[in-house]
Amino acid sequence: MRWFKHMTSSAYDEKLTKLQAELGMEGYGVFWRTMELIAVEVDEKNRNFCEHPVIFWRKSFGFSEKKLQKVFKFLSDSKIFSINFYEKSIRVSSDNILKYKDEWSSRKSKNSGVYPDQLPSSRARVQKQNTEIDTDIDPKEDSKIREESNDSSCRRKKNGDESQSKKTNPEKKIFPPESEAYRLAAYMRDTLMESVPTLRDPDLQKWAYEFDKALRNDSRMDNARFVAQVIKWACTHDFWRANIQSPKKLREKFDMLTARMESEAGRMGAMNGNGWKNQAQRRVDANLEAGRQAKILLFGPDETREVRHA
Repeated sequence: MRWFKHMTSSAYDEKLTKLQAELGMEGYGVFWRTMELIAVEVDEKNRNFCEHPVIFWRKSFGFSEKKLQKVFKFLSDSKIFSINFYEKSIRVSSDNILKYKDEWSSRKSKNSGVYPDQLPSSRARVQKQNTEIDTDIDPKEDSKIREESNDSSCRRKKNGDESQSKKTNPEKKIFPPESEAYRLAAYMRDTLMESVPTLRDPDLQKWAYEFDKALRNDSRMDNARFVAQVIKWACTHDFWRANIQSPKKLREKFDMLTARMESEAGRMGAMNGNGWKNQAQRRVDANLEAGRQAKILLFGPDETREVRHA
């Protein structure tokens, strides 16, 4: 049976109403899943039952054996299903399944003159369609179609290769030694070399490219001086220097590094051995610097100038 009729008022059936009152929507779901399992077994001889091992029923509903027996006993006592318990299996029968049997097989056999049990399965029909060859195509036309298809495939492959090349080989930009990105790359290399003498000499242009992306696109790392402080802390730390050995890894772990630095700075006081200031101290310094710049703007470079009141 391909499908069966599902009445929209099924939930208000007297027996199913009692089922929901006793077992809730879980019981309602068990009813329809069991109907599906029986429907699969319905054949031209109108078989109206299914029989499966106990373990199959348990896995189908996710029940323990005790709960399965309780639910099936209620279904049997309520005469919703006829259920027979055997030593290693359970047979469930439904007289109503035949009333709601689909009409597809009978219509198909009537139109084709083939009995329902002789109709090919859905999988067999698909396989047949996939293996059929259209013999009406002219050989020359078929050859032309094949050539166009091959050309199209080659173009797609070429375009795909070029696209992939652009992703993995971006347009090279040369960073001068005085650029912030290059200076950060060199600073990270030199700091790591002091802590990890066996470190391979990196490609500073590649590192500068990574730092340039971070400075332009990552709001956490848009201040080169701040990034340099994080580099110094991470690349001299007993643990992190073995894990942070590239700009990419530095950016990946940036939040974790700064949080750890804040924590250590708070415990060690105003400034730790690596010159790292905590967040509160950085705000104080920033306010002092802003005040100094305002004084210079108002009174000129000579900060000793006094204000004379009229």
